[in-house]
Amino acid sequence: MSLATLAKASGLIFIEERIFRQTESWLALQQNRTNGAFQSDGRSYNSIVQGDVSLTAYITEAFIKANNRVSHPVVQDALRFLNSVVQTSDDTFDQAEMCYAYALVRRSEDHT
Repeated sequence: MSLATLAKASGLIFIEERIFRQTESWLALQQNRTNGAFQSDGRSYNSIVQGDVSLTAYITEAFIKANNRVSHPVVQDALRFLNSVVQTSDDTFDQAEMCYAYALVRRSEDHT
């Protein structure tokens, strides 16, 4: 079960906080500490989210939706990666996914 799914489900059912934290911890271990990206291992349950850019944006969105602050280290590292590729990405889906991630960042900052 993904962090995004857990965040959605938590509005409908009780999910223990430790489940969120374990999922976040596992995801954090998958992040490239050098550049902040989440590398695709070639397997995805979402056929559109395939490359490093869209995957990193998607996971950033999931962290924010799971009530993490933009200042969370995983989010900050992911944003650093997205900022480094935003001007050079020519994939429409990657661009849309980054826009949504940035919109969530902005909304999150507005509510703090």
